Amino acid sequence: MRAAVMRNSQIVVDTVPDPEPGAGEMLVRTLACGICGSDLHALTHAHKMLDAMRETDTPFHSLWNA
Repeated sequence: MRAAVMRNSQIVVDTVPDPEPGAGEMLVRTLACGICGSDLHALTHAHKMLDAMRETDTPFHSLWNA
């Protein structure tokens, strides 16, 4: 499928594997979408955040478990 993805600090359209839903999940067709401002911020500054996490030994998964 075609998708907007981040590659080398840029958003590009690329072909990625079709998602395969697991048990209890369903696949839906997207008709429209947008990009969150924080995603654009991460696009520009993610490398700084990762550097800071490495310097402080902060585990990467802790971002999503807060």
